[in-house]
Amino acid sequence: MNYCPNCGSPLENGRCPNCGFVQNDNIIDGDAVEKESKVINDLGINEFKEKHENRNDNWTDFTRAIPSWIKILLIIMTIVFPLLGLICSIALITRPYPFYKSFGIKLLILSIILLILSLVFGIIRGIISLFIVGLHSVTM
Repeated sequence: MNYCPNCGSPLENGRCPNCGFVQNDNIIDGDAVEKESKVINDLGINEFKEKHENRNDNWTDFTRAIPSWIKILLIIMTIVFPLLGLICSIALITRPYPFYKSFGIKLLILSIILLILSLVFGIIRGIISLFIVGLHSVTM
């Protein structure tokens, strides 16, 4: 049985007796059922590749990942030189491989955070040094 979405009372012949709501016949009644689902992620990519092995698509390009030692090297370089990390992250984001883009976005976030922190601490250092110079000139 269908119910009115406005007042909640049962519909009679597609019409609500309380508020006058008319049900549209174009609405599909019933529950939505998922017929087939294909999920491609880190765990299911091997099964997906085996299933579609006979196709001419180049799945090795799709699953190309950055080696761990290069990731560590890029993270260390970004911590030491945030601007260089920003440039490398933009280069990674523009690559067509999903794993490259994902790591590039993470590296971009890290480099932006480090650039903002270095700017804030630089301003604080400048204010403190001006204060110290001012105190030094007053005491002499």
